[in-house]
This record gives sequence, C-alpha cells and structure tokens, in this order.
Amino acid sequence: MNGTTPTDANIAPPVPDWVLVARVLDGERGAFEGIMRRYNQRIYRLVRSILRQEQDVLDTMQDAYIKGFRRLDQFKGPDGLGAWLCSIARNEALARLRKTQPVATQEYIDMGEQPNHYQVFCSPSTRLRSCNCALCSNGPSISCR
Repeated sequence: MNGTTPTDANIAPPVPDWVLVARVLDGERGAFEGIMRRYNQRIYRLVRSILRQEQDVLDTMQDAYIKGFRRLDQFKGPDGLGAWLCSIARNEALARLRKTQPVATQEYIDMGEQPNHYQVFCSPSTRLRSCNCALCSNGPSISCR
C-alpha cells in the first residue's frame, strides 16, 4: 500500500479561494455559499468580539456578506480572501457599534443657589463618568438627570 486508505482517496481537496471567487464573478452565485461556509465561523467570532447582542452579530454578518458579494470584483487575490472578508465584517461591526452607542454629551454646568451645588446634565451612559469629575473630589454635590 502507498499509505492512503480508501476513504482518503474519496475526499476531494478543498477548492481554492481564487477558484470560488472566479466562479462567483462568472455568475455562479452558489459558489459564494462555499465562501460563506468556509469563513462563517471566523467572521462570527470576530463580529461577536465587537458586538454583544446576538441579533446585532447576525445582522452585521449578513451586511458584511452582502457587501463582500457586491464588491468581490475589487478583491485583489489570489490569497487573503478570509482577511478581506474579516476586514469588511470588522468595519461593519464597528459602524454598528458607533450607531448604537450613546453620544456622551454634557450640556452645561450650572451653579445652584448654594455655593457648593452644581448641576450637570448628561446622558445616562455618561452619568457615572461625569459625576466622578474633579468637582466631586472637592465636596460639592452633583445632581445628574
């Protein structure tokens, strides 16, 4: 025997990325499914490390795959398809994160009637950070809404 079992001979080697890309560009849309299957777990882990909500992760992955499919003609192969798709997915995840994170704003600080009373109007997400300001260390009370 030559060291291979009959089952080894029946297993086809994986199709290279550049072949799948060429097939998709030639109109074989089913070939993109092979690309998705190959990189789905890797892209999921990447997007999940940025976004915490499962539905946001799945929506972002779908957006990334659509963008990748539409821009596949811009891929500069033959290697690096996984990195290229991960770059698209990372950018989509960061864009979604920026959309969902509240903007930290501080509208104004107003000295109340008492000399040590300040009012800081801020969003709930910045409440803790704003109230731990230098003013608090000097003893005045901070009231956040």
